[in-house]
Amino acid sequence: RNLTRHMIGGGAEGILFTCSAFRQVIDACIAESEVPILKPNDAMIEKALREQGLSFHELGQRDGRKEDFGRAVALYGVYLAAFPSSPEAYRLQFYTGEILFHRLGRSSEAGEAYMAAAQLNPKGEFTRDALYNAIGAFERVREGEIKQCTGDAPCPETENDKHFSRAIELYASYFPNDPDL
Repeated sequence: RNLTRHMIGGGAEGILFTCSAFRQVIDACIAESEVPILKPNDAMIEKALREQGLSFHELGQRDGRKEDFGRAVALYGVYLAAFPSSPEAYRLQFYTGEILFHRLGRSSEAGEAYMAAAQLNPKGEFTRDALYNAIGAFERVREGEIKQCTGDAPCPETENDKHFSRAIELYASYFPNDPDL
């Protein structure tokens, strides 16, 4: 445990243990650490899920098959549930939003995925696009909701409206000097 503390104190962004004989010590280190710590099998599973998801994503882009995009989203979801604080979580969360929005037409889910990506890394390379696309995704959902409203009364506020407002608030707080605001 002292070695783990030393590595974290020295700036380690994550630790991979390679010997499962120290399982109890590894579990104790995980419990008291703020950086991701992977057990030997966790690292193998993390890599397999990530690479398989990326492979289906690539196949979907190459062949345009929605089934492959759907498989990529499913694997990314499993990955993100199992490894939410991994260094790759931000990128895969953003990719999930991209697939849902641009390839599968699932705008509400896409907006949520984009928001999650932005919140994982407010200064990340995809964050501006993620929030911009979240706003667009929630706006697309709202357009569908407005078409369903009848009569002269205004449409009631929906959960989607709240998500839309939150996306705009985040965009404004992360990018206050954006001339498009």
